[in-house]
Amino acid sequence: MSESIPIKITRIDYRVIALIFGIFVGMLIYDYKYEDYVNNNFTLADVVIILAPLAGGIMSVFVARRYWSSAILGKTYLALGIGLLFYFIANVLYEYISDFVAPPPAAAPFPSIADAFWVTMYPFLYYHLVVNITHFKKTLNRRHVIWMAVIIGVTTGTFLYTSLSQKPPLDFAYFLGLYYVVVDAGLLALAILGAMVFRSSILGKVWLLLVIGFLIYSFADYWYYDYLTLFPDQYSDSHPVNMVWVLAFMIMTYALYKHKKTL
Repeated sequence: MSESIPIKITRIDYRVIALIFGIFVGMLIYDYKYEDYVNNNFTLADVVIILAPLAGGIMSVFVARRYWSSAILGKTYLALGIGLLFYFIANVLYEYISDFVAPPPAAAPFPSIADAFWVTMYPFLYYHLVVNITHFKKTLNRRHVIWMAVIIGVTTGTFLYTSLSQKPPLDFAYFLGLYYVVVDAGLLALAILGAMVFRSSILGKVWLLLVIGFLIYSFADYWYYDYLTLFPDQYSDSHPVNMVWVLAFMIMTYALYKHKKTL
């Protein structure tokens, strides 16, 4: 790093990683067993879904506050924290709408006020990744640009092909779904590039763990918007994709905790 910031290298505790995956599996079983989407119960799974991004957002703010004097770290981690807090607000609104305003068997409205916060969070996530990546890697070569373009092109093209074959109405909801697919594809490409760049950085595995969280999040979002929104009868509040999102936020939160301990 070009900044004069004290570095105290700490190791990833793989017992914590195992615990995170254990919670993930346990919540999958719990969510499937209780089937809250059938009974319209506000269950433990709903609480976990709501609070997972909040934990990451709060930890990001702590990291940003500690290193606000840094030209890079303070602002990028504040941006990440704001993005995750927007996600938390969106989750609260969506759970309220889906469980109380439009409870099953009615479908939760899409788009809803929750989407305003999901849409707004992406610039903050992009800022965090782009600024940190360019801080460690000043230039991108043609190979990087090509495979990033391929990722975005293939994922977007797959969505367009599968969605248009269903002959949906080309309304605001459709183009909002397309927006999510495109920005998630870009997030996925940036996360892969970040994993390559941060692997050899001074923060090593701590950075890598954070971008793995981004990778899992991007995968879950793509799973949802490229498939489940096209076949809504196959989605419910107990669908595994919800816990994949939670897994991503748990990994991000632990990575941010290690950032706080490392930097």
